[in-house]
Amino acid sequence: MELPMFSWVGLLIVVCVGILSLIYTFRSKSSHQLPPGPYGLPFIGHLHMLGDNPHHNLHKLSQKHGPIMQLRLGNVPTVVVSSPESAELFLKTHDTNFASRPKALGGDGKGMGAAQYGPYWRNLRRLCSIHLLSMSKVDSFKLVRKDKVSDLVRDIYKAAAESPVVNMSNQVGLVIEKITYGMIFGIEYNKGGYNIKDYIRDAEVIVGAFNIADYIPFLRPFDLQGLTKRANDVIKNLDETIEKIIDEHEHDTIGKQKNHKDFIDVMLSLMKTENDNEEKLDRSTVKALTLDMLAGAMDTSIGAIEWVLSELVRHPQVMQKVQEELSFAQEYTVVFCHGHTTFYCRMGLVRVASNGNVSSRVGKWDWTPSSSRRGRLSKVGLLLDMVVMETIRLHPVVGIYMRESMDDISIDNFYIPKKKAWIAINHWAISRDPVAWADKTEIFYPEHQYRCWQT
Repeated sequence: MELPMFSWVGLLIVVCVGILSLIYTFRSKSSHQLPPGPYGLPFIGHLHMLGDNPHHNLHKLSQKHGPIMQLRLGNVPTVVVSSPESAELFLKTHDTNFASRPKALGGDGKGMGAAQYGPYWRNLRRLCSIHLLSMSKVDSFKLVRKDKVSDLVRDIYKAAAESPVVNMSNQVGLVIEKITYGMIFGIEYNKGGYNIKDYIRDAEVIVGAFNIADYIPFLRPFDLQGLTKRANDVIKNLDETIEKIIDEHEHDTIGKQKNHKDFIDVMLSLMKTENDNEEKLDRSTVKALTLDMLAGAMDTSIGAIEWVLSELVRHPQVMQKVQEELSFAQEYTVVFCHGHTTFYCRMGLVRVASNGNVSSRVGKWDWTPSSSRRGRLSKVGLLLDMVVMETIRLHPVVGIYMRESMDDISIDNFYIPKKKAWIAINHWAISRDPVAWADKTEIFYPEHQYRCWQT
């Protein structure tokens, strides 16, 4: 005899209430003290409290429940960290225990950003530090960056002459794209007509989208939002595109005569090493690292530069001070150092000719500037760096960093279970902590960063 529909619904409710009661009983009898937090709803937990701006809403909740609080996002317990002191415990004191990202958010785990902390991750980091992002390697692309920035100045100059409004986002995005592709793929990357930028943008949209399956795992096979299918399509397109570029590098005889190797060249040379060292790569790792470099250099850099320009436009007095600092830096150029003596050459200011070309007006040679000028030269770049740091404080590239605990641990007398809880570091809230930043936490005030230079 079949039960009527309302009986099935009632039975389901009874079972759910029973399960929730067992969970609550187990939690209340646990000898471990868990972080405080608000009451949640069945099934969804506190997902309804996140809203469109999770970092804002989590900040408000932390003001009521404390700098370390616990939420339940669907089926996932999540510890939210919202103060500098608490973040230091997670990211510095116990950094190795919270070095990994949750697997649900990390893709296939091949790249630097997705790999779990361990020997593989350490080898990738060592490889990037020594072979890809070392000072000498980055410096080898100095001329590339200089040429592209000169092109940017010329293009902005011409655009400003034609129209009172210049789309700086497009201009900055184009130069970042050229520099990034030049360093990773080589200067002539665009001859193949690859559509990498659009694929990267699609991937970032998918990664940033809210996926209910991340929080209620049993829904993942159903792909209710279609995100899994979209992600697989983007991954396939990116994989095929980067595979073609790698093939071109492997068979490019002209490229072997280049003055310096791009990142793909370096990783391919490491793939071909005969010895069984820790840094040997396979093809899938090369592609994963390439995607890491692309994602880390493009929209993040563009967004940061846009915010810097926006804040300077909104604060013309700060802009004027930065311009004066840069003008002074252009006037005196360090030629070389001998012992405790620094020799300068007074070169004059950079000028833009009527045709948009960048040129330097060479003035007199001054090898021994006055003591006051030497003191000012030693601080050149300080204000600009403070402007950049203050901009990132107000407009962080990533508002919330996600981590997970690799072992059971007690932090500030709160129990954090192994592999069962996500750790959400609310960078946005930390950057507005009134204790750390005293006053003016919501306004652009570069002097906030001066203490960072003193410590």
